[in-house]
Amino acid sequence: MFNRPPPWAVQLMVQVAAIQQEVKTLMSLVTVDQATLDSLATNLEAVKTALAAEIASLQTQLPAADLSGLNAALSDLTALEPPAPTS
Repeated sequence: MFNRPPPWAVQLMVQVAAIQQEVKTLMSLVTVDQATLDSLATNLEAVKTALAAEIASLQTQLPAADLSGLNAALSDLTALEPPAPTS
């Protein structure tokens, strides 16, 4: 004879299935195309270059200034990479 799961287990399975469907729906809506990522990467590189030039200019104008915070921020920015495409 077939043993049926208790009603609470059936309800739980129904809710889990509904949640899984919602997750699939949400994930299908979250997409980033390659052109957007390429644009982000280009803009990020432009900001890094401009910031490095500004820091170098400040170092020339203010040789005694402590620019270690700016250099650390530039280093952190340089380490950033755009995310991989999702589609």
